[in-house]
Amino acid sequence: MRQGIHLTTIEESYKIYFQIISLDTVETLLSPSLLVFRLVAVVVVGFVSSSLIPCGVNKTLNYITVNRNYDLVEDLLMSTLDVVGGTGHPSVSIMLNTLGLNAERNGNQTAKALKYYLASLFERRKTACINTEKLVVPLCNVGKLLSGIQGKHVAALRLLNEAQIIRRCYGRLHPTTSLVLKYISEVYKRQHLIEESIPPLLEALDIYQHINADFNLITSLYSDIAHSYLLINKQRHAIIYFQKILNAKNQIVSLRPDNTHVASSLEHIVRLSTETQEIQKYYVEDLLTELKRLSQIRALRRTQKTKYLTQIGHYSYSLLLMENRISMQENQTGLSIESIPEVCSHCQQYMTIGQCSKPAYLKLVCCLSNGVS
Repeated sequence: MRQGIHLTTIEESYKIYFQIISLDTVETLLSPSLLVFRLVAVVVVGFVSSSLIPCGVNKTLNYITVNRNYDLVEDLLMSTLDVVGGTGHPSVSIMLNTLGLNAERNGNQTAKALKYYLASLFERRKTACINTEKLVVPLCNVGKLLSGIQGKHVAALRLLNEAQIIRRCYGRLHPTTSLVLKYISEVYKRQHLIEESIPPLLEALDIYQHINADFNLITSLYSDIAHSYLLINKQRHAIIYFQKILNAKNQIVSLRPDNTHVASSLEHIVRLSTETQEIQKYYVEDLLTELKRLSQIRALRRTQKTKYLTQIGHYSYSLLLMENRISMQENQTGLSIESIPEVCSHCQQYMTIGQCSKPAYLKLVCCLSNGVS
């Protein structure tokens, strides 16, 4: 038995543990001091069965974070670490990692979170020879923030590639493998290596599709891949992935009625489909239908509703121009809509990623330079 941990009765520790995992409401959490005792009890049980620790610690903290009481979470974890911090137990790494997550949620304190993630990784390395797979999460968390807040992209890639190698040893088809690949892609984008960022996204998408992951994740990846292709002037490739979103419209809307991926994809396709007026008109009509649906969602904020109504007016005018051109049998090419999509939540982010000025990004989005490629 390690020094610093006193086991009076194993039975009592198990009893406290099962009280924790059976909690149903926040109100059942009686006091911070009792919670500290319960967390320590879980750690005590962990010396007998370490698999109980993540469940017990995370279950207790999840109940607290329902009310976003991040300061209480930090106090509880720090108090628990005061008791077990020097024992070298795997739960120390778990709690340090949870402190990092808590700091990110509490006002996006990324610098503070990075310190906790580094400490968690240091603790994990001590036991890496026993279970190497447990290194993946802290490697990802450290790599993500090293690149994101400190600009240390080379160091971040080294850690993320290590995480990828470890994860593949335990099986490629796993959500964590996709997460690592997404982080690697983000680092490449921060280095403005857009073309290099696409293969990891494509592999992450392939994994998600094989494991039947959350469809919102798949949809978000479609959009990321499409926007990445836009930045390297491959509009035809972008259209393919925007079209994949449209093909899954019913599934997307049923999962989340307020999801804007369908509308934003239509915004892009309308701008890229300028070869034939009739095809462009068809997509504009679809876009208007989708914008009207979004504008009628009851829980919508007023500013968002105003935004949708403004876009309905804008595209209604574009549709009228198209109908006039078709009726007068004018030029068969579509109408050039020279504006950046307003509903699309990815465009502003990708303007920054591609270091594009607004006019330069407009050329990519609307095919104003050399047409669709």
